[in-house]
Amino acid sequence: MTTARRAPVRNSPHEERVQFLNTIAILLGCKGSISCALPDGRRPDVLRFDQSSRLLFLGEAKDAESPQCHETAVRFQRYLQWFAAHVMGESRVGIVAVCFGRERDGPGWLRLLNWLSIECSLPCAGKSLCAFGPGLYMAWSLHRVAACLPFHVWRSRNLLSTDFRIPRHERLSGLAASSRMRRLI
Repeated sequence: MTTARRAPVRNSPHEERVQFLNTIAILLGCKGSISCALPDGRRPDVLRFDQSSRLLFLGEAKDAESPQCHETAVRFQRYLQWFAAHVMGESRVGIVAVCFGRERDGPGWLRLLNWLSIECSLPCAGKSLCAFGPGLYMAWSLHRVAACLPFHVWRSRNLLSTDFRIPRHERLSGLAASSRMRRLI
């Protein structure tokens, strides 16, 4: 008697990107997961934290949505308003990441993250686009209160652990990107 082999179940592109963001968050040290919804009832795809470094990671996986979608921008703005409340606390750090499948959408996602950061008064310490392979791209931004202080104040308060000057649209490989994010934290 022969047994039929089952083909492995393949996740949707969205679910694969959620798993990828979750892995990035864990590699950055965010081992704790926040499973509850935000105050407005919404929940980002990935919401993890590292209590010792006070790092919060908020990730969104996109498949069909584009950075030009108004509903996506409104939802993201609500996430970032809540996220800003965390980052504005003393010695707290946050990373916002969007994982998507079309390379051409990268500059748009980075512009959206930048615009929403300004709208939510979130000081941005660094941002970049990363290509991890065909159909797997990520735009991310790093936020910390020290980013809104002048450079001489960072240095005098020992808040600067590395150089935050990142070229605007620098492209990094996957390993270099996670290494750069970890150093910025």
